[in-house]
Amino acid sequence: NPCLQKKCLKPKGSWCQVFTGENGVQKTKCVCPRACSSKLDPVCSNYGRQYNNECLLHKEACSKRRYIKVSYYGKCLAKQAPCSKGELAEFPYRLLNWFLHLREIDEFEKVNDSSTHAFMSKRERKGLAKWRFDLLDVGKDGVLSKRDLLEFRYHLMPLEHCASEFFNQRSCDADGDQSVSLQEWIYCLVEKSEKWYE
Repeated sequence: NPCLQKKCLKPKGSWCQVFTGENGVQKTKCVCPRACSSKLDPVCSNYGRQYNNECLLHKEACSKRRYIKVSYYGKCLAKQAPCSKGELAEFPYRLLNWFLHLREIDEFEKVNDSSTHAFMSKRERKGLAKWRFDLLDVGKDGVLSKRDLLEFRYHLMPLEHCASEFFNQRSCDADGDQSVSLQEWIYCLVEKSEKWYE
């Protein structure tokens, strides 16, 4: 498929289509779909929204003139319902647990389904939060910039329906300086998750 090598940047939101040019040669073109089939072949976007097929995703992206990527093919794992207050309060706890599983994969190449940070000491939980902070700090400047968090949020959104609301509220940016320090990150994850399960 020649479209596998083509990245569509213009028009915004478009996708690659193959057509036959002169002499029967296959060519590619970035187009905005005008109509889509009703075929059910779900995709999950990088914003955590599910579409019945990829064409519908690009149709909406073009109408809004924005880039919407397919995060993965298939139904979104995250719930499509709005994040409730209770779920939002629980989010730091779930996030820290997810970090624990990611670290297990890094270290042992497998996940222990029964592991939870609830059995860890506060020092160990802080170490876990710092481990992920260091990986997210792309600029290695000791803070998570707006861009670092945005990138992280979009990777997380197809999996966790509270991610958008949590990071939109700037839940971790306590001093409002548009970046998150390690201390703010630890408070945001460790202290808030402890408050939730106490």
